[in-house]
Amino acid sequence: MKRLGVHLWLAPAMNIHRNPLCGRNFEYFSEDPLISGKLAVGIILGAQKHPGCGATVKHFVCNNQETNRFNSNSVVSERAMTS
Repeated sequence: MKRLGVHLWLAPAMNIHRNPLCGRNFEYFSEDPLISGKLAVGIILGAQKHPGCGATVKHFVCNNQETNRFNSNSVVSERAMTS
């Protein structure tokens, strides 16, 4: 990050594999949300240990659409998100 002058790393991606056709499955750690979360925490803490470096979680939830992905808006109710 320092060599490239990047201050914010757009990673880790930590969605789960809901659809085998999802074009971003290779970015996700695991089918298990607990394992994914623990791995993501380690990566984020490691990156942010360096002054001026930050990380942001990507594709955490409700982002599995590849078709029309630049114009889609995932609007999900709180009830659906917590069930």
